Amino acid sequence: MVNRRLREKLESEGRLDHRQHAFRAGYGTNTYFAALGDLLHEAYGQGKHVDLVSLDIAKAYNRTWTPFALRQLAEWGIPGNTPAFRQNLLLNRTFKVQIGDTSSRTFREETGVPQGSVLAVTLFLVAMNGVFGFLPPNVHIFVYADDILLVIIGDTPGRTKIRAQSAVSAVQRWATSVGFTMSAAKCVRGHVCRWKHQLSGPSLKINDQSIPNKKTVRILGVDIDRKLNFQHHLDGVKLGLKPRINLIKTISKPHRSNNRRLRLQVARAVIDSRILYGTELTCVAMENIIKTLNPVYNTYVRTISGLLPSTPADAACTELGILPFRLHLHAAICRKAASITAKTAGEDKTFLLSLGDRLLRAACGSTIPPIAKLHWHGPLSWMQHPIHIDNSIKNKFKKGDNTAQLRQAVLELQRTRYPGHEYRYTDGSVSSRGVGIGVKGVNLSISKSLSPYVSIFSAEMAAIFIAVTTPKDKPLLVLSDSASAILALQSQSPSHPWTQGTIRGIGPSTTLVWIPGHCGIPGNVEADLLASIGHQDDRYTDTVPLDDVKRWIRKVFNDKWELQWQNAVFPHLRKIKGTTKAWTDLSSMENQRILSRLRTGHTRLSHNFGSGPFRKTCEHCNIDNTVEHVLCNCPLYEVPRNAYGISNSIRNVLCDDPSTIATLFVFLKEARLIHEI
Repeated sequence: MVNRRLREKLESEGRLDHRQHAFRAGYGTNTYFAALGDLLHEAYGQGKHVDLVSLDIAKAYNRTWTPFALRQLAEWGIPGNTPAFRQNLLLNRTFKVQIGDTSSRTFREETGVPQGSVLAVTLFLVAMNGVFGFLPPNVHIFVYADDILLVIIGDTPGRTKIRAQSAVSAVQRWATSVGFTMSAAKCVRGHVCRWKHQLSGPSLKINDQSIPNKKTVRILGVDIDRKLNFQHHLDGVKLGLKPRINLIKTISKPHRSNNRRLRLQVARAVIDSRILYGTELTCVAMENIIKTLNPVYNTYVRTISGLLPSTPADAACTELGILPFRLHLHAAICRKAASITAKTAGEDKTFLLSLGDRLLRAACGSTIPPIAKLHWHGPLSWMQHPIHIDNSIKNKFKKGDNTAQLRQAVLELQRTRYPGHEYRYTDGSVSSRGVGIGVKGVNLSISKSLSPYVSIFSAEMAAIFIAVTTPKDKPLLVLSDSASAILALQSQSPSHPWTQGTIRGIGPSTTLVWIPGHCGIPGNVEADLLASIGHQDDRYTDTVPLDDVKRWIRKVFNDKWELQWQNAVFPHLRKIKGTTKAWTDLSSMENQRILSRLRTGHTRLSHNFGSGPFRKTCEHCNIDNTVEHVLCNCPLYEVPRNAYGISNSIRNVLCDDPSTIATLFVFLKEARLIHEI
């Protein structure tokens, strides 16, 4: 509770520097990497020399000078009783060491913030905040908790180094003034430029100790090299993913039950998360990412479906119903760009945002639409009054109810509980014609259109936002048929902009009630009509909530892959599956493995994985022993084929029809082919 109030005070007054990216709502490694990547890309493109100096504070949490943090908060004028609370938390702390039944004497803890306490993290950020005021001009700094990165850009290596030493000395003076100790042996200096030269001359120093010069600098798990090709980092990621690939292989071994979607979720959690980590920075080397990590992605895709290593990657992705790696990476970068746009309001056209726009233009000829700016980040203000939501109708009736009892209950509720209120009904509509919203009340009829990228949830939320913020003379009762929108208003940390705006703009005399849609209540019918024609009216706003933008980005790249698949020439799978969408999975993992191999055309029946030619030949017909030949044409299996009604069309044999697939497996067993696949 104390931490929540303190954070809100510090953030609202702008006390914490925007270059501190740790433990703050709206900040994180994504904002850190995006800003750093833009700076390095611009300097490298201009032929500048860049010194990167990663500084290490020894035992930062344990050596935090607590009186300084308390004094800083006092200077900022933090009011109330919380100063005494913080002082009691930090001062006069003691500890002792116990081994077995023997305890040491009690020692007094002179410095440090207690790790494990939520308040300690905020107090540590306060103690670290002073470093930004000590820096000389034209020095860039990135801070993530106690990790400090100095970025110095110059025209020549010599001048850059002089300024780097000045910046390091400034940080050292700050550390000494607040009780921190810097370890030169754990600090690292790297250099980024397009030229070939050695880092000659004396090294940078801290307390007369030299800072090591290295070819790569590791920043929050990403290795930055001299040429910004990130090859060293990508090779390390690929090597580190081997145990995770083995995990996917273990859970993909044949069992009775099959759940490919679950295995795919596990793979994306443990592998994709590592592949995509830091792409806000490494995206400057896009082709290197694809070249190095594409095999890892393809390996786990084949493993999940039980496909053979020779199976074409695009065919494996289509059979599973996912994007190939290149489009998967492009879509992820576009979503990251959209997230950065929402957090920074698109104020700076960084390299990441420009790259996202270029990728979207290439995919659909469009750019990221204007994104609705968040009203605030993080949890609601602790001073926010609770929203009044009446669930009496929801507890008695359910969605789809359209009875006289329902209409009578709504009228009775208005008459008995809210007799002096103004009633406003809201609705949203999404169709192929566009998106509209409607609000109907006494002497109030509002019909507006929204961007076509907006979802039905956002449309419903925008209608509620308009209803509660439009001026009124009486207490207000808002009736909506969107249960999800009303439920979102009860969240403690909403991220949707119109949800946030509704919570902030709603008055204490306003109550929300859920009613089933299309239930015959006059106000609800009129709001529904206004929403259905809203796409023809003036645009309420062109901005789009971030979640809707991300959903649209996924659709853009799925559509692009669908188009590429339709135009591609795949001799086997394209005959069977004309769509990239996922088909129904079988309940048996072993049967799914067999079916996936048949659909992709790479089986042990048709391909040789030992000695001899790669393609096997049908001994009876003396032609390539393809899956289509065996299932549909080979005279050797004519009798069982006719007995079970196997079609001579491979598209019909391997289609997404459960009864057809069940018949196919009976045929495979009868023909003794099932163990040859």
